[in-house]
Amino acid sequence: MAESDDPVLTGNINLGELVLQVGTLVVLGGAGILGYQGFLWLKDGYWTAMPIGRFLPQSSNIDWSGARGVEQIWNSVLDFPSSASVMAVGFAVAVFGAWYSNEAFTRQQAARRRKLLGERE
Repeated sequence: MAESDDPVLTGNINLGELVLQVGTLVVLGGAGILGYQGFLWLKDGYWTAMPIGRFLPQSSNIDWSGARGVEQIWNSVLDFPSSASVMAVGFAVAVFGAWYSNEAFTRQQAARRRKLLGERE
């Protein structure tokens, strides 16, 4: 079996490309949320906020009495725009997928070079 046909290295490249594509789709989903907000803005005449907290289950049973600072931080996180959050997560996943695919490809090329140099010696 040739080194370029190594299923592990080829599978790692394909996995990296799949993760890259999933991340790209998530970024497009975030752009879709932003587009939907724009549509509602044109329809209604005002901007409809869609914070992250709108899509998460409400956990009202948490007692924040001893941690007011944590409560403020948590509320700030829940008020962050969902479109930006989804796009940021998708971008991070896409960058990881591109990096992983590049690393697997670099390893595959190094294995090919070692094999060629070993055969010539």
